[in-house]
Amino acid sequence: MADPLIALWNEEREQRKRALRRILITGSSFIVLLILYYVLGVDLSVGRNQIALGCLFGILVAAGVSGWLVSIDQPELATHAMFIPYFALILVVAIPVGVTSRGMYGLFIPIVAAALLLPARWSMIYAVIAVVIFVSTDLLSPQPFSLNITILNLLFAGGCFGTAAATTSFTARRLRQLLKSSIEHSKALERNQTVLEERVQKRTLYLEKALDELQRSSETIRQMSVPVLPIAERVLVLPLVGSIDLTRAALLSDELLNTIYQRRPHTILIDLTGLNTIDQAVAESLVQTLSAVRLLGTEPVVVGLRSETVQALLDTGIDIAHIRTFRDVQSGLAYATSKPSY
Repeated sequence: MADPLIALWNEEREQRKRALRRILITGSSFIVLLILYYVLGVDLSVGRNQIALGCLFGILVAAGVSGWLVSIDQPELATHAMFIPYFALILVVAIPVGVTSRGMYGLFIPIVAAALLLPARWSMIYAVIAVVIFVSTDLLSPQPFSLNITILNLLFAGGCFGTAAATTSFTARRLRQLLKSSIEHSKALERNQTVLEERVQKRTLYLEKALDELQRSSETIRQMSVPVLPIAERVLVLPLVGSIDLTRAALLSDELLNTIYQRRPHTILIDLTGLNTIDQAVAESLVQTLSAVRLLGTEPVVVGLRSETVQALLDTGIDIAHIRTFRDVQSGLAYATSKPSY
């Protein structure tokens, strides 16, 4: 990933170049209109008008040079190439009239633009140049010289141009500080995001391991909840302890049938001694499991029946007369081992 600091500074440079292009287009259009005005509506036999027209053509050429400098990625030089001839034009145009010339207002343009297009110090430098042009206009104008008026003009121009430069420079510096702060904040967020992603990745790995362990534990618990144990050759016993709901009954059926299919016993003793009271739905599920065991070729033998369990089996309404039962495991085992197939 590219350094965001470099990327943002490059983006700011591109914005300056775009702003400079707009200024060049706007200024060049205005200069062309002035040239047309002088050519079509001004007496060019007057030397002053000839000088002004020549300066306008010079500014137009300077704008072209400035545009070329922008195209070769030299926006700073392009800015100077645009504003220095501009200062010269104002001086030439304003001298015949003096400091009251409307061209004096144009001295603010380079001061403000420099703060946005160049390092902030150039705004103050251009303000000094503007003061020099303002005073030079006063000294070179045909108006009678007055030291007091010249000093007053100097103070006035210095205050106005200095204030404009200070204000725009402060604003430009503040904007750059905000840009730098936003860049640093962006980099801090990127670092925090990287740390957070690493933590999330570690946490994900931890949770995956925990999930695997939980699944293995669940499998172990599931197997332990249906402990089908060998008690003699081709004789298994399934002791049921505690309470049985429909979920555990379904699990019991699956595990029991799978074990019988794998081990092929001829008898399975289902010990209900430790079983709590079961409801009718669980009793029906148990009777269906016993029928499925018989279909696999294994005889189910129920041992350890209690009165309440027997009643629950009878309440199912299913014929359980075919189910062989014994009082305890010993009796059931004696039966299983005495079978001819044993």
